[in-house]
Amino acid sequence: MFDKFGDIQIGQKEVFKRRRTLGLEIPNDKKYTFKEITELNIRLALIYSGKSDQTLERDLEELIKNEIIIYHENKYFPNISFLNKMIAKRKGLLVNDPLNR
Repeated sequence: MFDKFGDIQIGQKEVFKRRRTLGLEIPNDKKYTFKEITELNIRLALIYSGKSDQTLERDLEELIKNEIIIYHENKYFPNISFLNKMIAKRKGLLVNDPLNR
């Protein structure tokens, strides 16, 4: 996943860090609604407190565009297929693939 972030053009460092954190902090145990995203953990809550819904929407759209997360049936979740490609050679496949639920 870090390689995927390496391919992204960095415009504003703060925006890049916020999006990277969002992409890395979404657990892979289930799918999440837009409203649930900022309530997943304290780190995301702090990052997005005081930010508009449009900011979160833009961040999610950027992560979708870069295939870091997937949007399916009005919910968001990490792109496990991509993660598996990144780590399969070392540790084995991740088993919590929300697309297979």
